[in-house]
Amino acid sequence: MKNHDRKVTHHSINVVNQVKSLLEEDIREIRDIKQLAKLAGYSKRWMNECFKNNEEKSPAVLLREVRYNAIRNMIISNPAATAAYVANAVASHWNEKNLYNFLLNHYQTNFTSLRFEILDDEAMNRNDQNC
Repeated sequence: MKNHDRKVTHHSINVVNQVKSLLEEDIREIRDIKQLAKLAGYSKRWMNECFKNNEEKSPAVLLREVRYNAIRNMIISNPAATAAYVANAVASHWNEKNLYNFLLNHYQTNFTSLRFEILDDEAMNRNDQNC
């Protein structure tokens, strides 16, 4: 392996780590992969290439998973939250319809079903801990 190849690999790992940090810190403000790459200071193509060489998931899949986890965490932390509230809390550019479309298209569920599932799981976990 040439020194140049090692630098690219090391640099690409740094790119992946930087993108992951951005997603965790700024998920609410990130609209899409193009914006994520711009915020990270890289081209979309280079960012995708770095992920392809160093990760099992693409930036698009990672964005989707981080957004989904943010939705789940919001429901857990605020069980009475409405779909509109959760949508705006996890993505500043989203409304209720965007949330429903995201959940349907990527997870074959809707907000109401997801909330019931999460809250049921939380209740069962509490019951298990009390036994």
